[in-house]
Amino acid sequence: MSHATEWKVRLYLFEQDRTTKARLEVNTGTNKLTGHGTARCAPQDDDVPEIGDELAAARAMENLGE
Repeated sequence: MSHATEWKVRLYLFEQDRTTKARLEVNTGTNKLTGHGTARCAPQDDDVPEIGDELAAARAMENLGE
């Protein structure tokens, strides 16, 4: 027996004051799951938004997996 389904995934990223926050929403059709993650830029580091996005998104995924 085969089975196919589609899950909808949305990732929201917000950056303010050298802090990036991520919210990950997964809709399986029967359940809605949400994960959150945060990344902060150290004062001595260059502000590279892409790095904050990647770290916050990974942490949101990890949070969802817990």
